Amino acid sequence: MMLYTIEIIAAIDMLIVILFAVFLRIAKITKNQNETLQRELEDFKKDHLRSFATVLDKTSKQHLIIKEFEKQIELKNKEVIFQTNARINQLESKIYKDFDMYRQQGRQY
Repeated sequence: MMLYTIEIIAAIDMLIVILFAVFLRIAKITKNQNETLQRELEDFKKDHLRSFATVLDKTSKQHLIIKEFEKQIELKNKEVIFQTNARINQLESKIYKDFDMYRQQGRQY
């Protein structure tokens, strides 16, 4: 009976050793997978930060271009307004030359 008990204890010990070895192997595989995922995540972050910086840079350049266009449009508007005012002043002076201040017609058409 003693021999039978020793065999059962030995079998249980071997089973414990085998299960512990399997557990260590699974832990090692899991650790390697975790490290690989961490590296991939860091690469992913770096790539996305780089692409975000590129997009941000392009956006800021486009913003500067738009600001320059707005300045050019504003200058053109001022130029058009100045030319229009000059033409109006010329027309007013021509009208005042043709008609005097006493509402008498100065020139026949």
